[in-house]
Amino acid sequence: PIEQMQDAHVVVICNLRQKKLGGFPSHGMVLCAETPDKSAVELIQPPAGSQAGDLISFEGQERDPPAALHKDDKKNPWFRVEPELLIDGEGIAKWNEFAMKTDKGLFKAASIRNGIIH
Repeated sequence: PIEQMQDAHVVVICNLRQKKLGGFPSHGMVLCAETPDKSAVELIQPPAGSQAGDLISFEGQERDPPAALHKDDKKNPWFRVEPELLIDGEGIAKWNEFAMKTDKGLFKAASIRNGIIH
């Protein structure tokens, strides 16, 4: 709902191939948590104090991005990572077992547990 998004701090994956969203061109994707039965969706919450442009990493993983992402979706690393994003039993956003974080803390879902991320 628009009420959840208005004035909310959100997590956006940027520089994706353009797609239409509500009739407008978009190059990004807002990350949301969803229950396994698809009955509820909510925004992923960035850590308190986060700012636009903060770099996201995963605990225990060295951040070593390529200079440019491959234009072919099948070779773009985002499309290999995306299906493995999840919300654990404590509401923490993860890629496999690695928590999504910035230097300010972890990313979380407000109420969804053991869910998936889109």
